Amino acid sequence: MSLTHIKILKLQLPEKGVKKISDGAGLTLLLKPTGKYWISRYYFRKQRHEFHIGSFPEISLEQAREENLKIRKMARENKDPKQIKQWKKMYEDYQKTRPDFNIIWDEFKEKYKKGKSFTTYNKVFSSMNNHALPAIGHMPIDEIKPSDITKITQKFIDKGSVESAHRILRTIKNVFDHALVQEIVDRNICQSLHKTLPSIKKQHFAAITEPKQFGALLRQIEGYDGSIYSQSGLKLMPLLFVRHLELRSMRWQDIDFDNNEWRFVVTKTDTEHIVPLAKQSIEILKDLFRHSGDKTFVFHNDVSTTKYMSDNTLLSALRRMNIPKEEMTIHGFRASARTLLHEELNIDPNIIEHQLAHDVPDVLGKAYNRTKFLPQRKEMMQRWADYLDDLKNIR
Repeated sequence: MSLTHIKILKLQLPEKGVKKISDGAGLTLLLKPTGKYWISRYYFRKQRHEFHIGSFPEISLEQAREENLKIRKMARENKDPKQIKQWKKMYEDYQKTRPDFNIIWDEFKEKYKKGKSFTTYNKVFSSMNNHALPAIGHMPIDEIKPSDITKITQKFIDKGSVESAHRILRTIKNVFDHALVQEIVDRNICQSLHKTLPSIKKQHFAAITEPKQFGALLRQIEGYDGSIYSQSGLKLMPLLFVRHLELRSMRWQDIDFDNNEWRFVVTKTDTEHIVPLAKQSIEILKDLFRHSGDKTFVFHNDVSTTKYMSDNTLLSALRRMNIPKEEMTIHGFRASARTLLHEELNIDPNIIEHQLAHDVPDVLGKAYNRTKFLPQRKEMMQRWADYLDDLKNIR
């Protein structure tokens, strides 16, 4: 008989044995004490077979009929439905064991954050969490294609953030390298993708390098009437000539007042760095300690999500002093120090480069060493601070 959903619901289960009810076209409903089950009967290579489709009502009448037609069609095409079912199950089981990108990223990030500054790790984590993981996180890592990666980087390029595109590509490439070492993938699909990205244009930051003009700038900074954090930040930038993010995120725990040193991890190169502190720098920091000594960050900021000074604070202060961007930038303090230390104080460029924390190998190919030239750098930093005091008096 032809079955209907209502008829099946009304069918009583036998107390024992099996009762078979045909729906036609090889589809049969088995009634057992334990439930109602669908089977498909078909001929494959001249032999009769039965294929267990599933139970009712989990598999509805309509679904069972559709599946029955598929099974009989396979058999007519000389495809073994049971073998195909077995292959499908094997593939599904295999899929369950294949790690997706999220899993590899979770492993990698735990190793990555060791030795990294909070700022560096947080920047990388946020970028991956907001852009890469929504796109490829759910995908088995060995199924991800180069085109999946380029779709991520292209979004940055479309916004004009070429450097961010390169940065997230480097991170994804590192995750694939981790998978390669674990023998989860047999190649890194990101290997040559950097060639598809536009080149990063080298930025040239405006900087005052003429001594008299630089002295005039220092006098303007001395007279600036902004907040204690803006005043102190502007005073410390020429003294320390670190990257402005490193200054803004300076932590009290990294300052050694006994040895007059500031030790931290450079955000750009992920290397440990030492900044000798001249007596002028120590005076500024001790004054700041009265305001934020009980906080984590020297330049504490309750409003910012990072809890330290925002990236526009010092730049805005320069602009309020009517110093145009064509004349001086915050990053320009590094270029000013580099030029004046060499040309006016005759300091060895190698000592200057080490104090700038530039990751430049020496003639023997040895990379940056945080303690190299440390005695000379301590002497240089005090000479530099004294020189800046002298520049303020040049009219």
